Amino acid sequence: MSIYTVTKSLTSFYHNNELYIRCIPGKALFNSTLVHEVVNRGDVFAMRVSDQKLTIISGKSLVEHTKVDVTKELTPTIKPVQGDLFSEPLTRENAYKVL
Repeated sequence: MSIYTVTKSLTSFYHNNELYIRCIPGKALFNSTLVHEVVNRGDVFAMRVSDQKLTIISGKSLVEHTKVDVTKELTPTIKPVQGDLFSEPLTRENAYKVL
């Protein structure tokens, strides 16, 4: 199997000498009063990288913006076509026929 890499850039910043990654809530979460109020105030949801805790940072806080590039090696996933999944046992040799 061939391996390929994917690189993503994350919006990050330092606040009180701690590295945070900005988190954007999904559309469905805006039904929550808490999420709606935080966003309307201009505050930011962020994950502290050191312990992976989600927190809210004031939008008025003094921060140092930076960018974090994350690279991950991936192997191709098998996407079965309807009807092909059970036509023959899935082995390493025929895995790419399904793609």
